[in-house]
Amino acid sequence: MLGDPAPYIRPEFEKRVADMFVEAANFFKHGAKDPLAVHYFGPELNRYMILDACQAFMLLAQEQRPLMNVFNLYIAFQQPELLKEEFLATVQDQPFFSATKQLSKRAFFAEWLPDISRYSVTGVKQV
Repeated sequence: MLGDPAPYIRPEFEKRVADMFVEAANFFKHGAKDPLAVHYFGPELNRYMILDACQAFMLLAQEQRPLMNVFNLYIAFQQPELLKEEFLATVQDQPFFSATKQLSKRAFFAEWLPDISRYSVTGVKQV
């Protein structure tokens, strides 16, 4: 969480992700030293922060939320090179992988969130 090695990130990306987290944290921590400083929060950093927040929530709450599961799935489709093989194995082996990978973010969430929301934490379909 926030700079610690993440269990789902490939080792070759751990330092890059951790450095982005530390850079953003230091901007806020030392903001009084340079009140005119500006920090750019690019989409790539936001993606990693949200992924880390989803994983931290699921670890701490021992609960899986549909929106977080869909976001994790979205990252698995859009940036598979970032994630460890065991995290990706069940996703990439599916026949729908290549077609789903082509969806925009909006279309991906519109298609997947209703389906995943129908299932409870235990995997039992809600009616």
